[in-house]
Amino acid sequence: MTATSTWSGYPATNVLDFDLDTSWYIDSLCTATSGLYCCEPQSVQVTLPTAATVRAVVLRGNAGAYPDGYDFLTARLELISSNGGVVATRNVVFNRPAGDWAVTFSPAVANVRVIRLRPGWAEDTASGLSEVQVYVQ
Repeated sequence: MTATSTWSGYPATNVLDFDLDTSWYIDSLCTATSGLYCCEPQSVQVTLPTAATVRAVVLRGNAGAYPDGYDFLTARLELISSNGGVVATRNVVFNRPAGDWAVTFSPAVANVRVIRLRPGWAEDTASGLSEVQVYVQ
């Protein structure tokens, strides 16, 4: 589990703790554009113990200490193989107001080792994410 940045006390590992009341927040590195914030250089990634076949990914919106006003609005999901190549991508538009999003891959995507989320537009410079759930075969 790694992230390009974390707000102190809100580590990236929070997205894997099965607790919707904790979140990972970025460290105020987003830039303002027209009242929204763009977080494109940021990312969080989950490294699977071994390569797996991914059939679905669920992203749970920020529900931690700051549940309102600190959500990601868009992102890019990337599934990365054992050799580092991107094997599947999806554009993410988080639903409102909960900020959740889900995708099913049909057919399922084989040989995935890393799931990376690159946030795009956000409500704040220190927006967050509550959980990343990965479903494998």
